[in-house]
Amino acid sequence: MRSPRLRFSIRSIMVVIAIVSFGFWAKGTLERRAYCQRRAAYWAARERSSLKSATDMEGDSSATWRAWSAVERESAARYGRLRSKYERGAACPWSMAVPDPEEYRGRIHPGVGLVPEGLEGE
Repeated sequence: MRSPRLRFSIRSIMVVIAIVSFGFWAKGTLERRAYCQRRAAYWAARERSSLKSATDMEGDSSATWRAWSAVERESAARYGRLRSKYERGAACPWSMAVPDPEEYRGRIHPGVGLVPEGLEGE
């Protein structure tokens, strides 16, 4: 018995390519969402740690410790901004978030490559 002949048309090939591309897009979007959730959790932990350090330093009457407390509060505010950035990225993973320059200075980042020192703002 002869097997049935498959007929390929441009239309059917385009449909198959569209389905495969949608699968790749969905996989990339889910990976980006998981990445943003991990980064948001990391920056939330850094923010909590800085706030705890700041409140511990405020108990001391020394001017030096009060100054360090202010530095820790500024760091906590910066970490809070980074946390909210990645939370937005996890909520809308199809939008691209720009990597943080101070985080990736001199490191290799997937999709960006090596960001050497001094070129992170370009």
